[in-house]
Formats: sequence, structure tokens, C-alpha cells
Amino acid sequence: MKIFSTALASLIIAFCLTGSAAVLTILYLAFSNDAEEFKATGLFDSVFFSSSVNERNNLDATFGINSQLNLFIIFMALFIFSFVTILIFRALTRYKENLKSSTRE
Repeated sequence: MKIFSTALASLIIAFCLTGSAAVLTILYLAFSNDAEEFKATGLFDSVFFSSSVNERNNLDATFGINSQLNLFIIFMALFIFSFVTILIFRALTRYKENLKSSTRE
């Protein structure tokens, strides 16, 4: 059951970090270029932002996911990293408790 809770926590962490990174990258792409018409990608080509001038001289802005595979790879890397980190933390906590209990005896 601890593995399931660790996997669930790692999924939540990876989902939040991937979503935050995608949104922050799109915001960076939107405000980093001052040209009226451009298309930019970021976060290893997984998200894009483009702007163009339409026929009424208004600025159209479009953003979204450019490559789902790249975003999934980022998600899986964060999932594995957080899963291993939580497992190591739990192992070290158990080791610390074992050391404390063995010095009391």
C-alpha cells in the first residue's frame, strides 16, 4: 500500500510540475518577443505561442501543445525523479529511526 501512495503522490507532483512548467513557458514565450507576428516554441518543443495580425488589424494570439510526446517524456522524468526521491527519503527516515532505537537499548 505504501508503494501505491508513493506512486499517487509522485503522479500528483509530476502533473503539477509539468503543468506549471508548460504554463510558465507559454507566458515567457508570449512576453519575450515584441514582434507583432511570430511563432515560438519552448519546453523542448512541447508548447507553442504564435501571434499574428488579422484582417481588422487586431492581434490574434494562439497557444497550446505542440508535441504531446515531449510533454509526456517530461512528465515521466518528473514522475520517476519524485518517486525515487520519496523512496530514498522514506528509507533514510527508517534508517534514522533504527539508529535511534538501537542507541536507546
